[in-house]
Amino acid sequence: MQFNRSWRLTLFAAVVSVLAACRGSEITQSVTQNVGAVSIAGPTVITKGQGCPAVVRFVASGNRSGMSGVFRWSSSVPTVGTIDSVSGDFTPLAAGFTTITARDIANADYYETQRVEVRLGSCGDGNGNGVLIVTPNPLPLIYGQSGQLTVTKDGASITATWTTSDATCATVDANGLVTALQKTCTAVITATQNGATGSSTVNVVAPSQTGPTGFSFNPLGFQPQFGGAGAACTSQPHTLVSVFTPSGTSAVLTYSSSNPSVVTVNAAGQLSFVGVGTARITGTSTDGQLTAFIDVTVVACNTTPPPNVTSVTVTPSTLALTYGQSGTASATVNGTNLTDTGVNWSVSGELGCVSISPNGNNVTITALQHTCTTSVVATSKQDGTKSGSVSVSVTQGGVTGITVTPPTGFNPTYCAAIPSQTTPPTVLTVTTTPA
Repeated sequence: MQFNRSWRLTLFAAVVSVLAACRGSEITQSVTQNVGAVSIAGPTVITKGQGCPAVVRFVASGNRSGMSGVFRWSSSVPTVGTIDSVSGDFTPLAAGFTTITARDIANADYYETQRVEVRLGSCGDGNGNGVLIVTPNPLPLIYGQSGQLTVTKDGASITATWTTSDATCATVDANGLVTALQKTCTAVITATQNGATGSSTVNVVAPSQTGPTGFSFNPLGFQPQFGGAGAACTSQPHTLVSVFTPSGTSAVLTYSSSNPSVVTVNAAGQLSFVGVGTARITGTSTDGQLTAFIDVTVVACNTTPPPNVTSVTVTPSTLALTYGQSGTASATVNGTNLTDTGVNWSVSGELGCVSISPNGNNVTITALQHTCTTSVVATSKQDGTKSGSVSVSVTQGGVTGITVTPPTGFNPTYCAAIPSQTTPPTVLTVTTTPA
């Protein structure tokens, strides 16, 4: 069949016009059908963790003409979460975001999407209590190694009771320290507090190299001291550090002390210093093939507590003097374990009011003015921050009256004619009354 160019162009334009019209109709129809056609019921945030549902179901619905009401599900980021294409069961896998889609199987233009966030956390134990989160989980260990587990509740670190599902594979101490005892095994370590639990799976593998051919202990790096149970100078417990040959190998050790009255050692190799002397600490591999030791010498430390001055007492606490008069005071230093109970005397207050003459812990105070007030201070020689004082007040002094008293039987006479009969000069007694 032959077409001229004009006919071909006309036919091409018609085809393009029809296609454009069809595509425009399809686009318009798809958009119209999609809006509000499908709805998804399900959470937008899902928590993955202990006590949380392992699977969350999403439900889709729609009632538009031409829809089957049966939907196929998909997840845009399967590493964050997967969704069963038929049931809509969503399984959270890791923290992050994904978009799930529900699409009608009869008409793919009918669909809906929902963005879902997966978070890592705790969902509680069903009784209003937060569950325990044990980290790390899992805990990989090489035979002979130890690893530390920690436990939190509602985001806060707590103390829990630790147990192991297989003590021949891995043990756990009261602080969550796990030690691998076999070369290839798995154990579940569980933390429990008030009925709430959390766990971590411990996977033990054999070392990549052959076992160690020997080991030694690092030096302590300090001089252990002992001053009695509870003494502040007694050295704190110290854990031995084992160095295995060749590097990278390890083994579980048992420990013993030749003199437990001086040094004790626990299953983790922690030394406690309980006496003065020398003890040999020996470590042996559990198969009995390797052994090493370290000699530990513990010396006595000074247990005498330091001097402690509590106060200085001056007696009397107040002293009243008149001008020119003197008085005395004494000081006592109070405290425990004192090596010097002496004091230094000084005047604090109005200068020139009094003078002092110290004599050890005693002092003589003399009034130098007619009216003044001052303090005389005793300061401890043992502790210069501790002192006591006597408050001294000086008044004017003087007299308020004079009494003249003649001798007993004094009866003076005077005779001018006979001078010998005149009473001779006599000394009278004068008494003053102080102010």
